[in-house]
Amino acid sequence: MSKVILYKEKVDIILCKDQLLRALEAITYDTQLLEEQKEETKEPINIVKKIRISSTSKNGSVLIISDYKKQEVNINSQLVKAIAKSYYWNNILISGEVESIKMIQKIENFSSDRYIKKILNLRFLAPDIVEAILNGTQPRDFN
Repeated sequence: MSKVILYKEKVDIILCKDQLLRALEAITYDTQLLEEQKEETKEPINIVKKIRISSTSKNGSVLIISDYKKQEVNINSQLVKAIAKSYYWNNILISGEVESIKMIQKIENFSSDRYIKKILNLRFLAPDIVEAILNGTQPRDFN
């Protein structure tokens, strides 16, 4: 289950890894995202950001202001799709849905399996690198 917990000095964003993967797969393959996962995940993605909360003069509303300098966001949609494909292809290989990279090549209608092998390697990037890519805060030379 995904959730956001707001504290006085920080915000915790907890994402279900499996649910995020399914959402990325749906975006990548332009398919319908099925029902939301309700149970707790064994591998949550936890994002913690420092914040400052202050009251506004009108209506006592609360304004949340980031406590850090805004980092340039540059979401590389091709890189995000490649990450999603790497997780998807890895999952169908592990589950036995397909028996080999050659089967993925045939399903995807690629002339070679070199691209698939390159993309599958993205599955093993460190979680902080994947998070930076999904947030669009990866170094500019990541492509």
